[in-house]
Amino acid sequence: MIINYSIGVRLAWEMAGHEAAIKKSPFIEVDHITLGILSLNKIQPPFKVRSGADREQLNHERNKLRELLEAFGLDINALRRKLRKFIPDGEGLLSRDIFHRSEDCKKMFSEAGCLANRFLTVNHLFIAILRREKSFTTALLTNEGVDTEKFKAEIMSSFCRNN
Repeated sequence: MIINYSIGVRLAWEMAGHEAAIKKSPFIEVDHITLGILSLNKIQPPFKVRSGADREQLNHERNKLRELLEAFGLDINALRRKLRKFIPDGEGLLSRDIFHRSEDCKKMFSEAGCLANRFLTVNHLFIAILRREKSFTTALLTNEGVDTEKFKAEIMSSFCRNN
């Protein structure tokens, strides 16, 4: 089955490459994807948004993510900053961009693709990220007092309501 990535997923992946480079990681890891997702609110049109439909889709994904996080008492910007500090630096060299995903990150994308019906969104990625018990994302959310099972359930129910 062919899976198309939403504009949010494509931009989050690109932002994750920047985050991986800053963290001196040789690959884009799962938690870099989370940083990319949490960075979507910083993207201002017309940056990387080619059409009105892309702009609408990006705004929809950003708003859904923000609403979900706020429902759990989380601020998207504060969470992004905390996660950035929580993730240790790698042992690689500082570079401009990292393009390739780690094997674990590829597996996470594959699992997210199984949740999607030909169209992968940031919500699908977030569920797949939260399924990784050893991720820094899951650890940080737990430290912030979030019940990750309830969080995943809320994301899943949002699929039924609006996606």
